[in-house]
Amino acid sequence: MASKNEVLGDTVFNIDVIKGGNQINAIPASAQAQINMRTIPEFPNDKLEELFKKVIAEYNHQTDAQIDYSVTMNTIPITGKKDSSLVKLIQKIGQPYVQNQKMSDDEIKAAKKSAELMGMKFSTDEILTMGMSAGTDGSKFLIDQPEGFDYAMFGPGNDTMHKDNESLSKPMYFNFIEIFKQLFAEYLS
Repeated sequence: MASKNEVLGDTVFNIDVIKGGNQINAIPASAQAQINMRTIPEFPNDKLEELFKKVIAEYNHQTDAQIDYSVTMNTIPITGKKDSSLVKLIQKIGQPYVQNQKMSDDEIKAAKKSAELMGMKFSTDEILTMGMSAGTDGSKFLIDQPEGFDYAMFGPGNDTMHKDNESLSKPMYFNFIEIFKQLFAEYLS
């Protein structure tokens, strides 16, 4: 069942929240887990859900436990064009902003480490591209064209994303306003 996508990589599976029990020496009467799955076209959501149903039904049949599940968000995997004109325009417009960043040695070291931990390349002077298995609103807009559409995930950020006190610097915030103004004007003309 090992599936991999050339652009998005592997299916990502995280158990992000676990709740259950009330003391160390007692087996909980009930427990709950919240799982985050990031799928790829080769192993799409419906196949994953079939697998979950089968495994849960078998487990429930073989034990006194009763596991059930619900899907609270169903985001399809999407892949864009490798030679995207949008990505090329983002790189052209964003290049001066990247080259004018004033990052300290410590900031560069931290950013490089964050990129490495996420399996990303790192550069202080160019906008690099990569595909990754991630949830994005793009899948809602591209539901009828999940492969090969001209799109990109691009925006401000740092290593605080998906953490408490997510933040970014004021210069980065205002720079991205200017980048997006120019990007929308040029791309849509």
